[in-house]
Amino acid sequence: MSKKMANKTKIETKDVPFLAVLLLFAGFSLYGVLSFSGTLNEHVADQGYASVLNEEILADGGLVMTDEGEVIDPVTASEEIFTDVSGEHPYATAIAYFKEMGYVTGYEDGSFRPDRLLSRSDVFPILVDVMDVDFGGGVYEGCFDDVGEEWFAPFVCYAKDIGWTGGYVDGTFQPYRSATTAEATIMILTSLGAHIGGEVVAAPYLDVPNDNWAAKYAKAAKDAGMIDGEYFRPENTISRGLFIHMVYKAMIAVGMI
Repeated sequence: MSKKMANKTKIETKDVPFLAVLLLFAGFSLYGVLSFSGTLNEHVADQGYASVLNEEILADGGLVMTDEGEVIDPVTASEEIFTDVSGEHPYATAIAYFKEMGYVTGYEDGSFRPDRLLSRSDVFPILVDVMDVDFGGGVYEGCFDDVGEEWFAPFVCYAKDIGWTGGYVDGTFQPYRSATTAEATIMILTSLGAHIGGEVVAAPYLDVPNDNWAAKYAKAAKDAGMIDGEYFRPENTISRGLFIHMVYKAMIAVGMI
């Protein structure tokens, strides 16, 4: 028994400082490995989130950033923007942005009614607000035969005065008629000062040949992503939701957001 004990390695007192340093070094090394592993996992998770975030934003119409370069979070599917507009709505991001900016407020019952047809009288109140127009004390009314002193008159008459609209050849604006895709496109692009090209070489949409009167506006709308798909449907009436989506895409295209 004593012989076996004698053969074991004996730790001398002089070796203790060295062993302490060795154990301390091993401890720091293990901490470093675990810390790096945790940081790496967090980094991968963060990068994965960022990838999903960017894909969601791009899928709905482009990367939106603040002036400081901060990405605006996309609308989540569970978010309620209005009582009838959830994050799953095809125009959710645009509507949420317009609500946040104060461009739209919805109705007293908390709804927005995105599928309701857009009247021509609704167009310029929104566009004037988007462009942050200051009427400067000017009085804008009675600018068309059918536009007098109604609530929308200042907006429509300002738009006429500045050249955003000319109305119809019979001197009317027809404010209560539903706006068509072509009309809304021209009003939006003109109001936002978007670049409208000249001659159109190729048809921008299957239903808009290159020699059509609306071809240059349709092409600009397609370039901005305002109307998706192969058809422009220039004479179709549009909904409130689609109009907000079109303005939102145009604002991105001209660098307003």
